[in-house]
Amino acid sequence: MSTSHKRKRGGDYEDEPDDMAMARQLLPVANLPADFNEEPEDGPQYLFLVRRDARTLPMSTRVPNPYELPEPVEADSGSASSSSLLPDATWRRDFVDNFKNYRQNILQPTIHVTVPPTVHGRKIMPDKKQRGQWWAFLEGRPQSEWNPPKKASKQKDNFSQGMRGFSSERVVEDMHNDTHLPYDNSQETWRINDEGEVEKALIVDPTDSLPTPSGTPAPIDPQAMDYTSAAVSVTEAAPAPTTQSTALRPTLSLLSQIDHKYSLHLVMYFTHWINTYLEQKPGALCPTEVHGIWIFSLLARLEESISADDMNLVRHLARACMAYLKHSLSGRQPLMDARRGPLLTEKACWIVITIVADVLVQSDLWTDMESILKAAA
Repeated sequence: MSTSHKRKRGGDYEDEPDDMAMARQLLPVANLPADFNEEPEDGPQYLFLVRRDARTLPMSTRVPNPYELPEPVEADSGSASSSSLLPDATWRRDFVDNFKNYRQNILQPTIHVTVPPTVHGRKIMPDKKQRGQWWAFLEGRPQSEWNPPKKASKQKDNFSQGMRGFSSERVVEDMHNDTHLPYDNSQETWRINDEGEVEKALIVDPTDSLPTPSGTPAPIDPQAMDYTSAAVSVTEAAPAPTTQSTALRPTLSLLSQIDHKYSLHLVMYFTHWINTYLEQKPGALCPTEVHGIWIFSLLARLEESISADDMNLVRHLARACMAYLKHSLSGRQPLMDARRGPLLTEKACWIVITIVADVLVQSDLWTDMESILKAAA
């Protein structure tokens, strides 16, 4: 019985409007035309007019707060000022296009351009894992500093030629036990000839050699020779300070010998040098303006597709440049080093950050840079 009663009530509400279907109608409401505009004669007509006017009103309303204050505009001005210190968006877009074209020209093979010939066995740059030698190489130091002669390698224990065999211990023992004759003023050394074969080279004492038609130079006093060698050793131990004119700049012949992995290794070196300079550790090396040119050239040697680990190395370089900019904006950095010339400029740091953030698509670095600029302001 209760079920039929509920169905009857549900059937009565089906003909009502949607906004009134959810409410229980306790009082009768007149069913009048929508344009009814007369005085209500009874209660049902009055309720009809009330409901019709209620439909035209909003569901909720808000009373104005008399104590409400306008929103502060300092935050917007602050963000605008920090964004204004960043490179212009138009400049960044043009720079990205030009850098991509430059990288494409650097990476593609070029015809009719040859690497300058080098002497046999002479290196044109230090090895990849020699960080100290690379610093000397970038400063234009002589090859004796960034490519020091290697120590003589230990000979093999046995030398065989034909049917005979000798041991190194026996040879050394024979050399010590040998009694030199008075006329034996020569020394035997081994050298490699032009054909790659090992042969003996005879070195004769110039003081006992016979005069030649062209004349024999006077022998050098042993004491004078010792002083000369000592002076040379002191000069090599304390080289003259490197200036901006002697610093080595990257060339196409050098860059052609540096591949993607080699560039990443050198990028780690520049990151280390910048960080140690900012930490002001004893013996820290000062990055110079020429180093900024090297960083730009090394980033151009990177391939377009970079793994996550390699990208992490490049991001470390960008963050080192960001820290360098923060240090520079604080006014604590000298603009010139009397021994090495101008230091790494702010423009070079902005270029490195733009390459990593826009060319390598690491745009989150711009947000970090804005935070640094706000803190420095």
